[in-house]
Amino acid sequence: MTPPPMPPPPALPPPAATPANDRTNLYGWLGIVIGLCCCPIVGIVLGFLALQEAKKAGKPPTLAYIAIALSIVSAITGAVLSLTGTLRWPGTDK
Repeated sequence: MTPPPMPPPPALPPPAATPANDRTNLYGWLGIVIGLCCCPIVGIVLGFLALQEAKKAGKPPTLAYIAIALSIVSAITGAVLSLTGTLRWPGTDK
């Protein structure tokens, strides 16, 4: 009697993507920080760049959506505060 044949070896998993070429996190975090701190328009642009990079890399676009949303909220808040007179610029005596 002969022994049963050996099963084939398991397949190797695919190699992980190199993080050096992926700018999704970079654009996402920059969009959040810049959108909240100084310039919401730049935050929105960086959010959309992060969204495009996430689609290319096959990653979830969570940071991109957060950057876009927070930048829009920051822009609306700044506009409302400026138009109601609550936000006063340095050097104005009104």
